[in-house]
Amino acid sequence: TVKDAETYYGNVTEANINNKPPIWRLEYNTRQFYNMSDFSPQSWSDLSDRLWKDKNLFRGFIKHYYRNDFNNECYIDERCRRKFVCEMKKARSYDESFCASLN
Repeated sequence: TVKDAETYYGNVTEANINNKPPIWRLEYNTRQFYNMSDFSPQSWSDLSDRLWKDKNLFRGFIKHYYRNDFNNECYIDERCRRKFVCEMKKARSYDESFCASLN
């Protein structure tokens, strides 16, 4: 059972300039950032609901998805937000019934 998840990043350019291994820095802790008590299916379902309702939370999700790239405008495009949340909600790739609740 997965209890926690963290995402780290390293600056390869910096490492190459200094001729040293990259320094790994914590980008985010999944449970903390998304305020999840665990990684159960219900917790992920709850997160997808919150991502649909909370535009600021979704913006953070997009920031993490695109590795800190805020040039992506998905976070302000409702169709894009619907696509991401729908993909999280549906159990089968061809089943759009879960997406009907996104209003």
